Amino acid sequence: MGATLYGVSGLVTGAIFAVLLGLSNGPRGFHEMTQARLVALGAAAGFLFPPSLDFLISSGFTFPSLYSAGIGVLLGATSAAASLALARRAEKHYESLQANQEVPALP
Repeated sequence: MGATLYGVSGLVTGAIFAVLLGLSNGPRGFHEMTQARLVALGAAAGFLFPPSLDFLISSGFTFPSLYSAGIGVLLGATSAAASLALARRAEKHYESLQANQEVPALP
């Protein structure tokens, strides 16, 4: 039950992140965002889900929901930063392929 709950929580938080990203980024590519902005969006998505879920279930905010929101902020910001690093790294490899250069092996 716990793994399913965390999986659903990650799914919903990721969906919130995608909506925030779409609203704030517009037509620009994901890799064109600044790291600070993307980390802030990830942190916002991580913060919004746990308290809103607790509010819907128990009609009020409790300390565990704020604790979960704090952990969600850390996980959301870390995931967003890692996603941006991967996107930028993939772009470099793609540019190398387009220029018919030898692509270095991934470590």
